[in-house]
Amino acid sequence: VNEEIGNISSGEQHILDGDNLLDVECMKLLLLETNNEEENMLLLEYETNNENKEELLKEINDLKENAELLEDENNSFKKDLKEKDQEIEKRKEDIGILMLNLQELQQ
Repeated sequence: VNEEIGNISSGEQHILDGDNLLDVECMKLLLLETNNEEENMLLLEYETNNENKEELLKEINDLKENAELLEDENNSFKKDLKEKDQEIEKRKEDIGILMLNLQELQQ
């Protein structure tokens, strides 16, 4: 009887060892699934960051283009202003000459 109890205990121990091994493997699978989920979330975050980066780069390039256009427009205004200043100076000279002529005529 003691041998049977020992045999049953040995068999039960084998089953318990198998259950423990199965539990360990289940835990490993659960950890792998958790790691995969975390990895997928990190990949999604990385993709989102890349998309945001691309959008920001596009905005930066658009701003650079706008800055160049504004600089060209500003240079054009400066040129026009310089031409207008020269025109005003010429008219002042012409008015000065006309005033001298008028004064001579009045004398």
